[in-house]
Amino acid sequence: MKALIVAHPDDEIIWFPAKYFDLIVIAFLARHDRPHAAQFRRFALNEHPLNDRLLLLEIDESGYWKDKKRQEQFIDAKTSLYHSLLELKSKYSFTEIFTHNSVGEYGHDDHILVHDLVKEIFSKTKIYCPIISDNNHNNTNILSINNDIDFYNKAKDIYIKNKAWTWKIDYVPPKELKFYLSEN
Repeated sequence: MKALIVAHPDDEIIWFPAKYFDLIVIAFLARHDRPHAAQFRRFALNEHPLNDRLLLLEIDESGYWKDKKRQEQFIDAKTSLYHSLLELKSKYSFTEIFTHNSVGEYGHDDHILVHDLVKEIFSKTKIYCPIISDNNHNNTNILSINNDIDFYNKAKDIYIKNKAWTWKIDYVPPKELKFYLSEN
């Protein structure tokens, strides 16, 4: 079984080829700085073309990536995610897991947290992470996957319609996504 474990709704289409996975695990739902975020995200995920593959852990975002004073909330989120991933491990047998890379794609603390805990808990599983720039990656175990841009646009439109899109509005991912096999 191929799984994708990401921090937020919309990460599964921004950084990954969502249709490739048997199970898509989304860690965070509610945001302290946007009271309706969880509701809007739920609306979008209910309409998501792959909603039958989605598993929501429904952990509250800590907000630490924007406000470093929110360390207590970050620790709470980390603890919740750790236990949720342990439970996931007890229920499923994964052949491959894709998740955020070690730098959180662009430095996002939630992405880094997910990456670190996935590597810790699923250390015996093949773990693939996105290559954002070929210039700073020398891993020879590279996996290239074609990206369905029409699918991306369909899912993105659902997120936008439901006020749950969090990335650049004009962003279009590459047609070929590259991933490195993370060393455990």
